[in-house]
Amino acid sequence: MQFTWNGQLKDVSSMFIGTSPEFELALYTLCFLAGQEENIVQVGDYEVKIKVYRISSKYGDKVGSAYPEVKHPTCSCCSSAKRIGVS
Repeated sequence: MQFTWNGQLKDVSSMFIGTSPEFELALYTLCFLAGQEENIVQVGDYEVKIKVYRISSKYGDKVGSAYPEVKHPTCSCCSSAKRIGVS
């Protein structure tokens, strides 16, 4: 998906299809609070990789960016990701 935000073009983006914004916000918050930068989450029958980037400020850590990413079944890069169960 491609879009413009505050006059800046975002060439590549990702999102879930068929879920509520509340679900996505809750999922990203869970990964931010309980996880690492890369998190493998079991959502129903699917494993999804969620990337969460933190921004540190004088008020503490904040979510810089959070999004789903394709999890490749044979990719070794997912082996160090934290696994979080969601049902």
